[in-house]
Formats: sequence, C-alpha cells, structure tokens
Amino acid sequence: MRRYAVATLSQEEAKRVKNPIAGTRLAILEVLADSGNLGLSGSEIRIKLEISRQLLSHHLAELRAAELVEAASQAKRPKWRVSLGGQDTLEVSRQIARAEAVA
Repeated sequence: MRRYAVATLSQEEAKRVKNPIAGTRLAILEVLADSGNLGLSGSEIRIKLEISRQLLSHHLAELRAAELVEAASQAKRPKWRVSLGGQDTLEVSRQIARAEAVA
C-alpha cells in the first residue's frame, strides 16, 4: 500500500474509500472493457496508459488475483480481457463515480 497509495492516506482512511477499484487498476479495466472480448496485450495496455511494464505487471497480478481480469488465450504472453466479475465491478465503480459527481 505504501508504494502505490497516496502517502498521506492512513490505513483507516483507505478502508473507508467507497469505490471498490480506483486509479491505475480502474484505468486498466476501462481500457480492457473498451477492447471487447479479444482483449489487449500488455504492450498495448502500457502504450494506452503510458505506464511502465513493472507497474502494469503489478496491477495485472492484483486484478488477476481478484478475478477481475483473465487471459484471453493460453499463450505465454496472452491478451487480457475483463472477466464477468470485473465487468460487474467496473459497472459499480462507474455508478459510484456518477453518484459522487452529482453530490
């Protein structure tokens, strides 16, 4: 959490964050959702988001562990796509963002 979260955000404040997914992970889900079922390679995601390979690898590992993304093929370096659970989480994030924008 220290490396990827805002330094001034305490553990308690982090637990109170309403949005289930935010920041780079949300951006990855958005980019993958726009790509459809074919998915995108890691390189394509990195180019679109202008992030490092290491940062993408970290966030993809976390998204995979949470079952929000899945490999679109069995290749050594597969293309990634949003899983069904990821689609649900992304929709909840969008609804929360809209509600917070109105408030």
